[in-house]
Amino acid sequence: MTHVWGQAGENVGGGLIRTEQRLTGCSTCGFTLWTPVAALSVSQAGLYDDARFPGRLIVSLNEHVEHFDQADPHLLASFMSDLQEASLVLRKMANVERVNIAMLGNKEPHLHAHVIPRRVEDDNYGLSPWENAAPHSRLTSADQTIFVDLLKHGFAEVGRSTQAITS
Repeated sequence: MTHVWGQAGENVGGGLIRTEQRLTGCSTCGFTLWTPVAALSVSQAGLYDDARFPGRLIVSLNEHVEHFDQADPHLLASFMSDLQEASLVLRKMANVERVNIAMLGNKEPHLHAHVIPRRVEDDNYGLSPWENAAPHSRLTSADQTIFVDLLKHGFAEVGRSTQAITS
């Protein structure tokens, strides 16, 4: 089931937002998404502020798990399903040719994945996102608003439910 964050009373993907729920970070490590856009079956998706790869997502497991090898296999299977849904949302966006998924775990002690849309016009298309990449730069405020809206609607369209929640 997918829930999409929006404003109270707003129509998101055909589903009227009825309730208000605030996103909180992991109670164990404090890991929190920057800009949440959807609640998936066992994780949450949020826009990562990266102008090099507009629409880049972080998909964070709801349950605190620090290492991939410590996660219950059934939980990981559900997490992979959530990543598949996030990938599909990005591939439906304009000009997205490929989607890269990376789990690094070097800086944050919480299992999460980077879901990165790749476009032919990327400076380093065909390479890993970090190979010969331009320095990180933030999205403009206008672009951030556009991508949050696109992602919310994308998750509502692709998701298994049209029910939405707000932040």
